[in-house]
Amino acid sequence: MADAVQVCPKCQRANPAEATYCYFDGAVLVSTATLGYGPINVANLPFPRPFVFASGRMCRTFNELAIGCIQEWQAAKEMLTGGYFESFLAGIGRLDLALAARQEAQYPDPDRGLDRFLGRLPCDKDVVKPAKLAVEPLQINLGTLAIGQDHQFELHIYNQGLRLLYGDIFVENAPWLVLGDAPGVQEKAFKCERELILPVRIVGQKLRASLKPQTGKIVVSSNAGKAEVIVQLQVPVKPFPEGILKGAQTPKQLAELAMKQPKEAAIYFESGKVKEWYEANGWSYGVQGPAANGLAAVQQFLEACGWTTPPKVVCETEKIELEGPLNGKLEFTVRVRGLDPKPVFAWAVSNQPWLVPGKANCSGRIATIPVSVPQIPAPQDGNTLSAELTITSNGRTKFSVPVTVRVRGLVSPVPTPAQMSPGPASPASVVPEPLSEPLPPWSVANSPVPEPTSPFDFGPASLTELSGSRAATRTEGVQLLDEAQLADVPVRRRQRDTDWLHLMPLTLLLLVLAGLVLLDLFRRPSGSMAATEKPPVQQDIVGQERMDDTPYLRIMFNPNQGYRQRFGIVIPGKSRGEDKALTFMDRDEKSGSLSNPGRTSNLVVRYEGKDYIFGRRGDGQPSIAHVQHHRANKPQAQQDGYMPIPKTIPGEAHPAYESIFIYSEEKERDPQGDPLGIRVTQEVSLRRSDVTRKYEVVLVRFLVENTGSKPRKIGLRYMLDTFIGTNDGVPFLIPGQDKLVQDKAEFRGQDIPQFLQALEKPDLNNPGTVAHLILRLPDERYEMPERVVLAAWPDSKLGGRCKGASTEWEPEFHPMNDKRLGQGDSAVFIYWAEKEVAPGQKREMGFAYGLGHLAAASVAGGKTQLALTVSGALRRRSIFTVTAYVANPERAQQIALLLPQGFRIVQGEATRSVPVVPGRYVPVSWRVQAPDQLGEFEIAVQLGTLKQSQKIRLADKSFLD
Repeated sequence: MADAVQVCPKCQRANPAEATYCYFDGAVLVSTATLGYGPINVANLPFPRPFVFASGRMCRTFNELAIGCIQEWQAAKEMLTGGYFESFLAGIGRLDLALAARQEAQYPDPDRGLDRFLGRLPCDKDVVKPAKLAVEPLQINLGTLAIGQDHQFELHIYNQGLRLLYGDIFVENAPWLVLGDAPGVQEKAFKCERELILPVRIVGQKLRASLKPQTGKIVVSSNAGKAEVIVQLQVPVKPFPEGILKGAQTPKQLAELAMKQPKEAAIYFESGKVKEWYEANGWSYGVQGPAANGLAAVQQFLEACGWTTPPKVVCETEKIELEGPLNGKLEFTVRVRGLDPKPVFAWAVSNQPWLVPGKANCSGRIATIPVSVPQIPAPQDGNTLSAELTITSNGRTKFSVPVTVRVRGLVSPVPTPAQMSPGPASPASVVPEPLSEPLPPWSVANSPVPEPTSPFDFGPASLTELSGSRAATRTEGVQLLDEAQLADVPVRRRQRDTDWLHLMPLTLLLLVLAGLVLLDLFRRPSGSMAATEKPPVQQDIVGQERMDDTPYLRIMFNPNQGYRQRFGIVIPGKSRGEDKALTFMDRDEKSGSLSNPGRTSNLVVRYEGKDYIFGRRGDGQPSIAHVQHHRANKPQAQQDGYMPIPKTIPGEAHPAYESIFIYSEEKERDPQGDPLGIRVTQEVSLRRSDVTRKYEVVLVRFLVENTGSKPRKIGLRYMLDTFIGTNDGVPFLIPGQDKLVQDKAEFRGQDIPQFLQALEKPDLNNPGTVAHLILRLPDERYEMPERVVLAAWPDSKLGGRCKGASTEWEPEFHPMNDKRLGQGDSAVFIYWAEKEVAPGQKREMGFAYGLGHLAAASVAGGKTQLALTVSGALRRRSIFTVTAYVANPERAQQIALLLPQGFRIVQGEATRSVPVVPGRYVPVSWRVQAPDQLGEFEIAVQLGTLKQSQKIRLADKSFLD
């Protein structure tokens, strides 16, 4: 009788009677009937032959093998990556574990790979205990510290288990607290086999005085749990030392004292003593520009602190046009005048070194800025110098004043008659033939022109008169007569014979005007046009105009481990301290420089129901392209992670930055050496805006490719931590909604708006920086998001699935103005649906984020505000969005959209009623289709007597295509 077959208890498949392991899944088949005792303990089942370490250590069971790996960790890592474990396990018939050894040997981090391998061995849990986190101390009180005083202590992290402990350590709400040796970071990854001693530093230059104790938090988040270390210290305030401001301990107290006696307090602001007091306490002095004089200095301080409203100001000087000799000196003044009864301050910045603005003299409602040209340089081209003054006044109102200087004394000398003696003529210089009749005196080019003895010897003329004046210029290329020739010409005859010439210019002018009138009569159309427009250009306007390649945004990637694929966006200033963040970044309050870009934004890849943070070590593996790109300069790149790879885009002035991570469970590799599977590419590039045609938009593209042999389900979620200047809780303007989103909102499917906008300031006349987020890219190849959520940034203090920078697919969504977040903290969550991607299939997704523009105006008294913005692909036949924002709308108000000929409204009525929503912005949107034309056009909206317009250009292609 044949031996009975054995049924696998795991997969229920039949196996031969002599089999020890299942032929299908490797499960143990040794039965009680065969051995005569109970269930087999696989962890202690002897190997057919022992495994021997290089040290001679012998392991006869899985328990012994696991203990050997833990005690000889370094040797075990080398044996795993060298394939020794794979060969041994295959030799004893455990093909399932041999495959596990091969997969973990390819893990980017060898320590994590070995730990994952141990987790797949059939060992006893009480023998190979999982990692267990312990941190000491959990509370630290450093007592009293002074500004500039550094301090250091140690944090001990213990692993009370046997497997590897790993995770991230980061600092919350304490810029003065850093991890590691100098200069230190606020977030870092860690690994710990038994114990890790982490130095923690207090950076004295980042301490800020306060009347209350200050608390910082160090969070240790690991695979074995989470621990929080509380650090407390006290930095006493230095009171203001003198005068009527003596004894003030806070900026608010100082402001209250200054407002009581502003004239007496002004000297302390003007002299810089208030600024020195701020610096002594480690506070950031918010006043921009040089200190004003007199009462304007107090006003300047109060405005910077937000304790008073700025007056409306106008610049009385629109442009400056001057003239002077080479190497001469020029001086003039620019005036800024206030329209409200408040002190006015101002300062100027020049874009050319030869134009030097001085310190403004502020007196009541007038601020006068002296400007000089110490030494007029020679122009590089022609005889005119051009510059621009940027005037900044109350409320950060800016004016641009163009300055032109015409330089005298640059004309090459004309040869004298003596130098024009007869001789052999050359092609370069031919002596003119003698004139048959002498030239009249008004044609003599070298007639003496009286020049002033000084560039300012113009008498009592006003600045306006000076700017419009021109000195007579000398004519070139006219033959000169010597004295003998002039003596032979009768004076009366010269005058009498040329009198008729004085009437020639008038006669010619009348003839030209008559011709234009006749031409206009014959060409006049029968009816008047309903809208005006420039004649359309019948070729690509992009190729016609001179494009500005200046980068108005800068992309910054995070240099810290684990975050190197995350990016931040900055509006560049003239120096690092003047850079302005458009996404959240850390700012040094002393130097003003920005750091740690993109740390709080992340991309999550949902792969087969599991979440992976793009670029985080251990979550997927980088492409071989990253390894090859960095290997030459950084041999240890595989342990440290990889920075994005720059690449050139045809036709673009600035590079794109590419990051590629692979998520795979397959053995095969492509020709480059990358595992086959899901390949996710993130590409970040600076692009031109379709509206302004300037480089002020960042295009973020995601490409998902299935290079493997099986279909996989993939979804993406991007968390954008919005931030403008110093405002972390920016609200959002949404087309079609009658209010700002200041708490939270969610959109799905077709309800997702084409774009969102966020204003730095809640004032349509002075919105500050406008951030523009395009959710629906114009090119049809990009998938539209499935879902968009506006909510609070998921700070860990909110609890639950809110884990700050490490937040995965979906946190709990809280209002962005949640009181636990202080002044508020807003973010945008963009979801692309989980979809099955077949082998060889691709998905392309993305969004664009950058600078937006509002054309704004107000009626008399500033009661009603009107702003206009245009968004979308501005190309022929495209459909884009026109949105008007109305603040403080009144009853029965009507708003009308005025379009050029050929444009068509596809959604919304041309004239619409404005809803009355007190205290809110009311957006009114239209969807408009462009004609099949190229060129420049003007779109306008009208609200009663108030009108606002914006120029657009239609091209063959969108810059975001």
